[in-house]
Amino acid sequence: MGSETVNVVIDLQASYKMLSTPWGYSETYALLRRRQNDKRIDNDKRIDPALFRSAVSLLRSDLLGSPNFQLLTVTDADIIGSITCIQKYSLNSTDAALLATLLRYAGVTGETCVLVAADGRFCRAAQAEGLEAINPEWLSADAVPDFLPAL
Repeated sequence: MGSETVNVVIDLQASYKMLSTPWGYSETYALLRRRQNDKRIDNDKRIDPALFRSAVSLLRSDLLGSPNFQLLTVTDADIIGSITCIQKYSLNSTDAALLATLLRYAGVTGETCVLVAADGRFCRAAQAEGLEAINPEWLSADAVPDFLPAL
């Protein structure tokens, strides 16, 4: 499931530390559920029950079962601090809180962080704050293996 670009990023997780939050997990699960249940979506884009179960199982093992994935806690301070991101970039509150959390992590660890999101506004905000970003709508799956090591 997911775009080819995201699949390549996840396939490369043994080479990189991957970060998410419980919100990221929940948002992805919700997206899968909507794709299964939304009758407005064309049948060829709707997820059948067997594929849904497989995708959820893969999501769980990739995010919760992998030693290469670290779940970050979104703190109250991150949420309060996210107001600045909302003011500067007109992000929704969830994206702003996630950006504030990632910025805190990058500031504490000094690690290069790459946001992966299919949301241009979110990616541009991350880049404006000094983070790297991969938007699967902008970067092809073939380009990912060359893009990541160049960071």
